[in-house]
Amino acid sequence: MMTVNDVLKQPCFEGARWVAGRQGADRVVRWVHVGEIPNLSEYLEGGELILSTGMCLGDPLLGPKFVGGLIEVGAAGLTVELGQYVVDIPPALARLADAHAFPILAFPHPVRFRDLSYDINSLLLNEHYQALAQLERLSSRLQQSLLRTEGVAALVEILHQTLRTPVCYRPHQPEEPSVVFGNWDVATPPPPAPVHPKPTPLGSPPSALHQSVMVFGHPVADLYVAIRNREVEETLYLALDHTVSAVAQEYLRQEALDRVARDEDAALLEPVLSSPPAPRALRRFEAAAQLSPDAGVLVTALPTPMTIPRAVLRHPEMLPGCHRIFCLPRGERTLLAFVVKPVRAIERFQEALQALVQERGLAMGAANLRQEASTLHLAANEAEDALSVALHQGKSFLRYQDLGPYRLFLALAPQDVERLLVEPELGPLLTYQARHHLPLLATLEAVLLEHGSKDRAAKRLAIGRQTLYYRLRLLDTVLGRDWRTGPRRLTLALALLAFRFLHASSPEAAGQSPTQR
Repeated sequence: MMTVNDVLKQPCFEGARWVAGRQGADRVVRWVHVGEIPNLSEYLEGGELILSTGMCLGDPLLGPKFVGGLIEVGAAGLTVELGQYVVDIPPALARLADAHAFPILAFPHPVRFRDLSYDINSLLLNEHYQALAQLERLSSRLQQSLLRTEGVAALVEILHQTLRTPVCYRPHQPEEPSVVFGNWDVATPPPPAPVHPKPTPLGSPPSALHQSVMVFGHPVADLYVAIRNREVEETLYLALDHTVSAVAQEYLRQEALDRVARDEDAALLEPVLSSPPAPRALRRFEAAAQLSPDAGVLVTALPTPMTIPRAVLRHPEMLPGCHRIFCLPRGERTLLAFVVKPVRAIERFQEALQALVQERGLAMGAANLRQEASTLHLAANEAEDALSVALHQGKSFLRYQDLGPYRLFLALAPQDVERLLVEPELGPLLTYQARHHLPLLATLEAVLLEHGSKDRAAKRLAIGRQTLYYRLRLLDTVLGRDWRTGPRRLTLALALLAFRFLHASSPEAAGQSPTQR
């Protein structure tokens, strides 16, 4: 990128002197043009260094129009041959140029404009050719890296090596690490709020060029290139755009490989989770999972299609003790089988897994750890049961071993739980509640939860003590006075848990008796 200062260093400009606008010495020169007409700026695009004999500079009306037009259009500067029309630049024009950092140069003797424009434009054309060659080399290296499947980091490094300026790649998935090459003058810029599908300068003056990596219309990452000069070279825009396209291709390639890997995992895991699993399927899974006496498999269930980050699936070691992850979509749910080595690392692994699930706002049910592949079909049921209770209780992570009485409810058919537990214990209460529109079920629940404390139960229900006493007398009438004793109390607590669990999906049914439903 040639500037006015660079032009002055060329042999053909030997003898030229500064007249005004020296602060604009770093203005970029894109072309050298000869012009005299007062409205010359109407035919310019910006970045031109104008060669002039100063024909109209001495005119008090045409001179300001000529120079002012060049300033407005963004010309690089003005070079005047003194002597034929003006012997010096008028002070008013010099002040105008200084005010806008617009370079004005002067030759005190006649010069050949043809030689000046030919020499400088030849250099500019050669510079343009070198830039195109650099872009061609960049594109070739990017394609070679894609063919060798070297990954995103290699693509970003190629951009850094080509431009010799700091670059930063920041994926939107927080688990995937950023890639930074070179030293930034300031902290690595955060992803801007707006999405920029095209290269966009950041800051004023710009300190970085930013472009979003778009895949099927969605941003998946951000790529930054540090800007060292006041003006951004066109080469920088094109190089960033080429690299972003290559990164998007790599992203799609990796997505396709991940999809194939997930399909292969599903083909290995599906037969093992069937009951009973075939011996051949067990052997294939054990070989793929590299199971050993010191390894275990933890099966978990998610309530949605796959939402575990790609980075974790590609690099299971991000979870301590995890050596392999198998994924199996099941309708709206997803089963994951984590191979954990050694078995004693299971607690640390579960803590990391729970933190990951909580961080992403998910819910997960976990089965008991299995060391025999032949029992994984049981683990799948346990994981789904744990997930059901976790969703019911609003928990992010729940182990099957922590389900307590819910294991009993899940082991029986819902109608059997209703018939054997809920109806005998709560049926009369639900019927009375529905007829008289009194929240006796909530009252019973509050008293049981607060271990019989009337003060805490009244506070939980947000009612006065006299109202609570009235409801307790009604409970005595409907349930019998023994509902507060040990064995009956325990049975009622289990019946309440079962009722809430069975009817969690239909709150409007809570005030009806099982027979009415």
